[in-house]
Amino acid sequence: MNTEISQKTTRLLSNMRLHTKLRRLNLARTNIQTAPLSLELAFMRLVYIDISGNKIDKQAQETIIMLLSSTQTLETLKIGGTGIPLTFGVKMLGTVNNNPEIKTLILALSRNNLGWSGHETVG
Repeated sequence: MNTEISQKTTRLLSNMRLHTKLRRLNLARTNIQTAPLSLELAFMRLVYIDISGNKIDKQAQETIIMLLSSTQTLETLKIGGTGIPLTFGVKMLGTVNNNPEIKTLILALSRNNLGWSGHETVG
């Protein structure tokens, strides 16, 4: 990612935190850097997040786990087509189960090539 796009992403993320009434965020297929984005999301009180179609790297995966372990408001997380591995999907489910604040969570994982072994693991 070039420096100009990275700087714009950083500015966008800083400004998003100022909008305390923001509850739904859809950044699907925007090619945004997910690592700094997911860190900012961890500090917002969102109920709906869609970052589908953006590459989720290892750093972003760790931050999403942190978000899922501490959220009190999140109801929907869409991360379809992000290239996450099966092991991360399983880790997310375990984290959600261990967070007593999450009563119900819609977790959309489509288009991640989790395969039949993913179905057997989750199913």
